[in-house]
Amino acid sequence: MMIKKDEILQYLQEINFLGGEPGKTCEKLLHLFRKVIDYEGWVIFIFNDNLEQFELVKAHNFHHKYIEEIEGLMEEGVVDWILDKGVPTFLPSQESIDVLQKRLLAVPFKVGKNRKVGIVFVLCSENQSFFEESILKLLTFLAGQTALIIDNYLLSRRLSRQREEQYIFSKVYEGVESNKELKDILEPILKLALMATQSQFGFLLKVDQRREKLSPWVSLNIPLSKIKGCHFSLNKGAMSYVISTGKPLIVDDYDKDIRFKNCGEFNGFKPKNLISVPLKIRKDKLGVLTLCDTVEKKPFYTRDDLNFLLVMASYTTVIIKNKLLYNDLRKSFLSTIEALVQAIEAKDSYTSGHSRRVTKYSLEIGRYLGLSSKEMEMIRFCGLLHDIGKIGISDNLLNKPSGLSKREYEIIKKHPVIGKRIVEKVKFLKEGLALIYHHHERYDGKGYPDGLKGEEIPLLARILSVADAFDAMVSERPYRRALTVQEAIKELINGSGTQFDPLITRIFCLILKRKFQSKKFSAKFDREKLFGKLKEKFRKRVQK
Repeated sequence: MMIKKDEILQYLQEINFLGGEPGKTCEKLLHLFRKVIDYEGWVIFIFNDNLEQFELVKAHNFHHKYIEEIEGLMEEGVVDWILDKGVPTFLPSQESIDVLQKRLLAVPFKVGKNRKVGIVFVLCSENQSFFEESILKLLTFLAGQTALIIDNYLLSRRLSRQREEQYIFSKVYEGVESNKELKDILEPILKLALMATQSQFGFLLKVDQRREKLSPWVSLNIPLSKIKGCHFSLNKGAMSYVISTGKPLIVDDYDKDIRFKNCGEFNGFKPKNLISVPLKIRKDKLGVLTLCDTVEKKPFYTRDDLNFLLVMASYTTVIIKNKLLYNDLRKSFLSTIEALVQAIEAKDSYTSGHSRRVTKYSLEIGRYLGLSSKEMEMIRFCGLLHDIGKIGISDNLLNKPSGLSKREYEIIKKHPVIGKRIVEKVKFLKEGLALIYHHHERYDGKGYPDGLKGEEIPLLARILSVADAFDAMVSERPYRRALTVQEAIKELINGSGTQFDPLITRIFCLILKRKFQSKKFSAKFDREKLFGKLKEKFRKRVQK
């Protein structure tokens, strides 16, 4: 039976409509081939440019033994030889197929002289050992047209994937640059991975060598508590396989995979399909990134998904490693600062714990204002160091039991300038330097060292000014008693708009109200409504 001209035109229209998806397009071609070939089964391989090898896409009524034999022929170069010929060719006799009185017809897909697209192997009756030249030319033509459609599809998909990856990695880079906490960086990465692979759930596990287990780190679309309810071991299960071998893993049906049967790693939810990649740098294994679905994913996870996740895992691992190193450095730096604070407070026996408390209050204000993680970090470090300039002030002045003379007060007022000189050499603290230098400025412009007024005073310095004054008021001094919290709040309110930023003062008073539950001030502050209004005012003021 011959293929009619209108059938060929209809086929070409149909494959254009399909858009070139390899599996469906090849099936259409094979359906047309039935007009001239009597066959039972088939298998489709598409060439992966990145890996420079053929990958199985789809098979029908085709025994896995035949696939193994074909893969052997690929290694021997037979398939490349057929692609060079560019025409449908019967493969040399294969023992396992000859017994069935069958033969394999290889139909090459290529574009031009050199571009390999793929190859289809068709299991035919043995008596079909040759074709008429006209049929051979027709099949070659149809295969060439099909190859062109598939190649365009693959190129389009590759470009789309590259754009998607560029977008995703730009988002990852933004997360790193934003100086967020590690958990806040990992969650968006996980979200992007789910989006790129069209997965239901995702989670990150970290290696806990001390406890010999994998501990839940971050999860998405599934509560972390549910992941914590699972039993991820370093000795058994799919996650153990990934971390111990350092190799990625794709599982199409977890329940039926004999490697992980009865390992008991998942508890409370069972994945149907999963893809998992290790987070490692050389021999340093940090954890596992896993995406999964509890219903069957169609199509299954592909080589493209795996390649994408491997690249993402390499980025993520570097981010995690750098962040952990940064955190270690940060802890070390914080310990150094703590030592300096102790040195300051040793000079002034009446201010023990003052810097820590002021920092704590300032951080609470910062949280209510929604400050960035970088700003919060500057408060954390520079808040502790805000009085470091007192190292350069005489102990006799700092510990004087009576009031200071005008000349002595002028000397004390130099401590922000001295503090700035000490800290300005530390590049890491550059953005927080204004907090140390300006925390004694007044909102009405009558402060020091520069007499700045209103919002000329840097925000962090305005925050610290309120917290610093409050702690000074509620602390015992040799020349006066400590005020009660309620008395100190009254003083803050009295200084609002003159000594202190009004909005920051009101927010801090609300924080204190919540903290100390002072009934006396309940009528003055409607907590929830006022917090919302103050935050909105603050945002508008910042935008201006």
